[in-house]
Amino acid sequence: MQRAKVFSLTTAALALSVSGRAAAQTPALALDRLQPAPAGDPMLAVESPATAPSRVTLAALGSYAKAPLALRRTSTDDRSRVVDYQLVAHLGASLSLARRITVDVDAPAVASQGGATRSVGASRVAAPDGATLGDVRAGARFTLLSPEGGAPGVALSQRVFFPTGREGGYASAGHVRYAPAIVVGADAGGWLWSLSLGRTFRGAASTSARVSGSSLDASAGAAVRVGPVQAGAEAYASTVSDASTDALSRSTTNAEVLGVVRWSGRGLFVTGAAGPGVGKGIGTPAFRAVLAVGGSLELGGSSRERHTTGDARGDARAAEPASTRAAVAPEGAPAAAAPVDTDGDGVLDADDACPSVVGEASATPARNGCPRDTDADGVVDARDACPTAPGVPSDDPAKHGCPPDTDGDGVIDPEDACPREKGAKTGDPKTHGCPTSVRVEGQQIVIMQQVQFETGKDVIKEESFGLLSQVAGVLVEHPDIVRLAVDGHTDDVGSEKNNLALSQRRAVSVLRWLVDHKVDARRLEARGFGPRRPLADNKTPEGRAKNRRVEFQIRLRDARGEAAWRDGPVE
Repeated sequence: MQRAKVFSLTTAALALSVSGRAAAQTPALALDRLQPAPAGDPMLAVESPATAPSRVTLAALGSYAKAPLALRRTSTDDRSRVVDYQLVAHLGASLSLARRITVDVDAPAVASQGGATRSVGASRVAAPDGATLGDVRAGARFTLLSPEGGAPGVALSQRVFFPTGREGGYASAGHVRYAPAIVVGADAGGWLWSLSLGRTFRGAASTSARVSGSSLDASAGAAVRVGPVQAGAEAYASTVSDASTDALSRSTTNAEVLGVVRWSGRGLFVTGAAGPGVGKGIGTPAFRAVLAVGGSLELGGSSRERHTTGDARGDARAAEPASTRAAVAPEGAPAAAAPVDTDGDGVLDADDACPSVVGEASATPARNGCPRDTDADGVVDARDACPTAPGVPSDDPAKHGCPPDTDGDGVIDPEDACPREKGAKTGDPKTHGCPTSVRVEGQQIVIMQQVQFETGKDVIKEESFGLLSQVAGVLVEHPDIVRLAVDGHTDDVGSEKNNLALSQRRAVSVLRWLVDHKVDARRLEARGFGPRRPLADNKTPEGRAKNRRVEFQIRLRDARGEAAWRDGPVE
């Protein structure tokens, strides 16, 4: 059995210590698993693919982790804890440029930690010994595709961790680490989501390599916004995966889930979060609580300054909405900073839900400053071919934002009684958009008229060709109908033997007609039932006319379509 597969928490503890020495050893290990997103990102621990307008953001974050290092993961045995708690402070800064590049730095420090020295056999793992600096992280992110109008964006991220912390203080890995990742996500104003996948490469071997070596990393989050408040959930996880360790083993995998609430306004933000650790990997806490505060400063001023003087300037300012007026400093006092409106749409960035996209004022905070989307379908009116009817995105500009019309008959799916068969507009909800003569109902292709034959013969009359053309069209539109039975029926006039033969010949004639009109023969079979399955009483002319008929029974459907067409029996 591979050694990674027999890896236990006790073995992990031994890997963290130096076996065979009596003195307690403290490993080179960056224990804290929370890596904050760049300051100014909308989420706490999950990066965003978006790059804000040019601005500088500063943030401070405090994180309390309970029992992040224990030799045995149990809910009652406190004696197994090496690190009973860890309080970590982060100072972060970011700079965004040209709506494409974000660079950031994060400086962590263990403000306080406590625990006790524990023994495993002849080895001892030392308790933490107080406050210490952590490994400074520098990062850069390039936005390949900006998330706009609810559409996803994509970015590439690279982080580098420098061994600035003191080894042995449970705050430093003791060597340089590199963490590339790809980030995808979307921001639709009222809701947002983000996902990051990457890998951390650790550039030097250490005694803790088997439990904190190179790893696969993932994080994901989603949130909703109501005014200045954002609430959601975030999760992040990693698993050690290198030449000596299998991914997803119990002692080398850790994950955490956080509920996150954020308030932002006037360039400031406050974030609170809490949640449990999941798994038994090194650094996984039983519980974590986080508080963060920060602020942003836009670079550059408003692009719409007015140059009016005297009463005319006062009158113009009085006519402006209060939220767009710049403060006027008293005479002799220093001038107040000009308000920022990056996209020049008349809604200041502090109140603009879409500060980099030209929009319009709205009473709804989540839509204020965003392009108009009358039908709230995620496609802005300027690109929406049907701006007053909720629809779906489409590559065809003439259909972009319009309700779907699957069969292309001009009747939208929500109003089409037969959304997969081309039909006519009737005004009747039961038949609107349905074929007039042929339609699919359950396990049958129903025809509203009868196939007409010459009396006593299997020759199809020309007047039925149009009807059979519609049947062939239905089969073209439904490749999932992989076997259709053409059933012939007669009345009971004459001998049963002759009627059985006639019904079979008529079914074969219809099958041949369909094959001659481009229906694959593998999808068809002919059956004759003569007078054995009457629909009406054969004692009346009307009843006998109803019984002389052809029916189309669907015997087999398969989503694979043509790949499932085959000769031979279907059962």
